[in-house]
Amino acid sequence: MAKLAFVVQTEPYKFEAIDTLLNMVRAAKARGHEVLGVFFFGSGVYALQRRIDPGANVRNLVDRIREQLAADGVMLVGCTTWMRADGMGEEQRMTEAREEGLGTLTEIAVEADKVVVFGPGV
Repeated sequence: MAKLAFVVQTEPYKFEAIDTLLNMVRAAKARGHEVLGVFFFGSGVYALQRRIDPGANVRNLVDRIREQLAADGVMLVGCTTWMRADGMGEEQRMTEAREEGLGTLTEIAVEADKVVVFGPGV
């Protein structure tokens, strides 16, 4: 089975990246693949907010990350540079996620057989 890593580089409600991430992780785990972690970079760190209130008619993606990924033991990591630049301290970050640098992303990527990146492109 494959070892997978994911990188999220876009805001939670943009491009349906988080929805696709959740579906891919669920499908991969159901097929016996190992998910090494999800690294949130750039504006992707907003998906790790402790509290978000999108309203009654919009899905709460932060809660879904917490309920599906964190509850299933998937490592959630926010880029320390981006979190600090955006003023997102420990009190704003969901407790299930940790703040680390690009070295952690490198470690995950080297160990993974595949790295899937969600973002606006470059």
